[in-house]
Amino acid sequence: RYTNLVTDKHTFQLSLKPNIQTRFSHRDSTNEYSANNNTENRVGTFDSKTDIISPVVDMYYWTKLPDENEITFDLTGTMFRTRVNHENVEFLLPFHSVVLEDLMELENRKQSLIREVAHTKKFADLNRWNSGYKIESSWLNSDISNLFGDTEYKSRYLTQYMFSEYSGSHNRFIYRLSLGFTHIYNKSFENKYNRLLFTPNLVLGYNMTDEQSIRLILTRDPIIPSISSLSNNATLTISDIIRRGNPMLRNGSETVVQLKHSYI
Repeated sequence: RYTNLVTDKHTFQLSLKPNIQTRFSHRDSTNEYSANNNTENRVGTFDSKTDIISPVVDMYYWTKLPDENEITFDLTGTMFRTRVNHENVEFLLPFHSVVLEDLMELENRKQSLIREVAHTKKFADLNRWNSGYKIESSWLNSDISNLFGDTEYKSRYLTQYMFSEYSGSHNRFIYRLSLGFTHIYNKSFENKYNRLLFTPNLVLGYNMTDEQSIRLILTRDPIIPSISSLSNNATLTISDIIRRGNPMLRNGSETVVQLKHSYI
């Protein structure tokens, strides 16, 4: 990490975070399998290994402007690459004949670029006006080989968020009103999704004493399916049960209203 800091003027920081992991597991199982009034006793083994490389590069810049204004820029680049191998085998007792063999090789290659700019204007009595814009672009390519064949999966993600908020306090009252919009665009071989979502945030509070306060909080946020949920990769749990993602999943939203009482 490299930092250049001039107090009350500007801050520049450049950081690199390498991340290399290897995970592996082994499992032995004894199962009783029933179907059509027939029962079978089985034993099985499961072996899995995952190699992960996911470095992150981040560049941050903050500067103070005249008349109590501040502006911040942040640029983050990530690369995520995984290699997964797993073998799931079950044998029928007492002859140890193979009744399930699920071999999978998966390679994911994902790159993302996050750009963000934010502006802050400070007023008297700790009041602030904040506004900003954030855009995240991601590209994912996957190569999958399993008992269903070989598949190449590609998807593109674009998420944009723009907001403006005013926050502060007056006497014992505290408040924050944020008006934001989130734009989500996903594209894969099977599906394309494009949606603009209104995502406000509201906080109204009152400090009853120095130890007690009450707050009314309203938030609305998007719910974005994970990569594994959208992937069409499939694995066998047992002979007749298949686990796989759904590329046709659509993004949703969650609205939460909370009333909180705090005592310190």
